[in-house]
Amino acid sequence: MTAVVIQALEAELRRESEKASLADRIALIADDLAQQAGPNGRPVDKEEIDNLWFYPNA
Repeated sequence: MTAVVIQALEAELRRESEKASLADRIALIADDLAQQAGPNGRPVDKEEIDNLWFYPNA
């Protein structure tokens, strides 16, 4: 039984090590969002940011 558990854990570790790192996955998301935003961004003031975080039940 112990050998089976060790094999399962080793297989899981191999599977996890083959994945892209969290930093790489976040970088891909950031790059995708930057491409979607395009070069013509606009300034956002504090009031608009505050409105984005407004919780009506608070």
